[in-house]
Amino acid sequence: MDRAVSLPKAVKQFGGYSELARRLTAFIGEDVPLSTVHGWARRKKLPHWRAREIAALAKTENIDVFKMKKKRRTLRAKRRVS
Repeated sequence: MDRAVSLPKAVKQFGGYSELARRLTAFIGEDVPLSTVHGWARRKKLPHWRAREIAALAKTENIDVFKMKKKRRTLRAKRRVS
């Protein structure tokens, strides 16, 4: 995974915590309880293996769940005042 998954963005794009948990359970075939998804959001930590699964699910459904890339500021040369 080359980009980081944004959990708040994923929750919003999928339609809420319960919908994300339901779709993730159906996608991976393993129970992912609502309380688990809510716990990730509360702790602001998403396990890397779940991030990969959420990214794969989002890719199959054409949903953008990735963090925005920060633009790098280019430094300008200071003008010399004579």
